[in-house]
Formats: sequence, structure tokens, C-alpha cells
Amino acid sequence: MAKATTKLKLALCIALGCAALVGLYLSSSRDCSKSPNLAAPNRITDTFRSDASRPPSWVETKPFDPHVSQKETEPTNVSVSDKASSYIDLPELYTDKAIKMMLLKASAMKTWRTQDYTMGTWPEYADIEDELSNELSRSIDLAHTPNQELITTALDLRKQFWQAGGGLSQDSYQHIYKARLLLELAYSRNPEDLRVTDELAQTMMSADLRRKHEKDGNRMVSNEELDRTILEIRSSQFTTLKKEIDHGRPPVIEDFIRLYDLAVLQSRYEKESVKHTVEWLQREASRGGWTGYNAILARFYDSVSKGEEFDCNIYTATAPSIPDDFRYSRRLPSFKWPVAEERGRILWGHDGTKIPFKMVFVEQDQLFE
Repeated sequence: MAKATTKLKLALCIALGCAALVGLYLSSSRDCSKSPNLAAPNRITDTFRSDASRPPSWVETKPFDPHVSQKETEPTNVSVSDKASSYIDLPELYTDKAIKMMLLKASAMKTWRTQDYTMGTWPEYADIEDELSNELSRSIDLAHTPNQELITTALDLRKQFWQAGGGLSQDSYQHIYKARLLLELAYSRNPEDLRVTDELAQTMMSADLRRKHEKDGNRMVSNEELDRTILEIRSSQFTTLKKEIDHGRPPVIEDFIRLYDLAVLQSRYEKESVKHTVEWLQREASRGGWTGYNAILARFYDSVSKGEEFDCNIYTATAPSIPDDFRYSRRLPSFKWPVAEERGRILWGHDGTKIPFKMVFVEQDQLFE
């Protein structure tokens, strides 16, 4: 009996300690439970409630049943919540499953803290842009290199960025900053090239986060500068793709990805425009191949009609690896993980048909075949 009491007290200490570590963070994404399994760990929240009288909604308490054998219970026979209440006077405690979740999320917090600290040591892109341009000029004829070669080189640099540690490396920034520089050059030549703007948006999201901790603080703050930059890119893409569709090319799944990002950002910054974007996505779903998202788009429209923000994942991670995957969170729904980390991420097509992730971003000339 004494040993059981000691173990239970230890479990309680772990639970309460984890709750303190997690503090006021969790995911801000909408509930996608009524849609296909859109469970990719893409966005994590900033806050959750942890008062003792009302545990967080993700805590599942399970009554202790003395008649169930230890072998029949998962993961152990001891239910911390009810069993321990006979020893310690607390209104409601955590199950073993909840304790494991808190440990997991505490580990994610450690990843985010490390990521925010490390990326905070990087110089600003604008401060070293000229220096990086000079370095690139030694190996690339920037003035005469075709856009396609600039894109290829930029994608290779982005791959090197992730291989060097991404946001967890103090030296990796040079790769991603050079990739951005090359894509901005390609963009200046042809701002209507959707391939260029797709990769420019991906590169900017690789190099920065939509939410991050304040320096010397516990609160997460929004990165409005990044948001508005991506908003401008996605808005220009909307103009371009509508023009292309008016000239005969059909809408494709890439258009959904671009405009879903746009709508998410508009729901925060341009509320007067977001309904038009969502309506377009709903209207073109059958032709474009994204009817699997009709339920999400319906909830999206309902939310923005009430003046609310909306954000929900569009990918499914079929083989997630948590908490490592949290290093790729705090980005927009379209964010592509490093190739080596995709692990079968998929989109949903007509009526939930699965579309392999690698089929998504195609060469622009393929859109017109």
C-alpha cells in the first residue's frame, strides 16, 4: 500500500510539474474533427486553461475500476484521477494518458524555445542582403542566369538549410537567405510566374515563423511583417491565376493551396475581402479537384461571415513524429516540410480522394497541358 501511495504521489508530481512547464501554450488551429483526418501538427496553440477545477478539454479522465485486471488496462491499471483522490484532496486529476500528453507538449515547448532563441541570433535579411549577393555573384552570373536555373539553385540552397539544422542551427540562415535572394530576383523579372511566387512564399516561411516568443518573455506574439508579406504574394497570385483561368486553363489543386493561405490571412487582416476568396474556392471546387475540403470551406465561410478568424490544416500526416514535427509548426497551412521529413503527408481531392504530397507543386507549363 505504501509503495502504491508513493507511486501515485510521484505521478501527481509529474503531472503538476508538466502543467507548469507547458504554461500557457497550445495550438490555435480550428477543430477539424468533422473533416477527413486533417491531423498534421501544423499549427500549435499559444494558450490553454489549467485551473484545477476545469481541466483542459484534451484531458480524458477514466474512472478507476477495481474489478479490471492490470493486464486489461492501457497503458497501466492505475487511473491517477480517481484512485489518487482518496489520498490527496484535489477536485480532479490527470490520467496516465494525459500525463504522457503533457510530457509530450512540454518537449514541444522546449523545441520551440530553442528554435526561437536560435533564430533570434540570426542577422536580419536586409542587413546582409548585399553581402550575400556579392558571395553568390562569385559563382553565379545573376544578371544572365535564366529564372528556371535560379529556382533550381534556390531549392538546392533551401535543402542545404534544412540539412544544416534549419531553425535549430545558428549558421543555417545563410543558405535560406541566399535562396530568398535568388527567388526575389526571379520574381522581379516575372512577378506573374506562379512557380516563382510559390517557392518564394515557401522560402520565407522556412526562414521565419508566424508566431514566436517575445525576447526575455513567455508570451508568443504574431509576426505581422511576415504575414503581410505572404498576404501580398498570395493576393498577387489570385489576380494572376484568375487571369490564366479566364484564358482557358482549368483550376488545379495548387490554386486551392495558394488561396487557402490567402483566405486564412485575410480572415485576420482583410476581413472585407475574405468572403470573396472563400466563395471562389467553393465555386471552383468541382473543377479544381478539392471537393474533399467542402466541409472545411463551409465552416470557413460561416466563421468569416461572423467576423471571426479561421485557420485549419489542409494536410494529413500519415506518419507523424512528435515532438520533432513541431519544429515545422507556426507556419501557414501550405507550408511544405523538408523533403526528408514529408513522411507521406497528403492532401484530399474529390470527395476525400487522397492526393500524394509530391504531386502538388508541378512545373508551371504542366498546368496548361
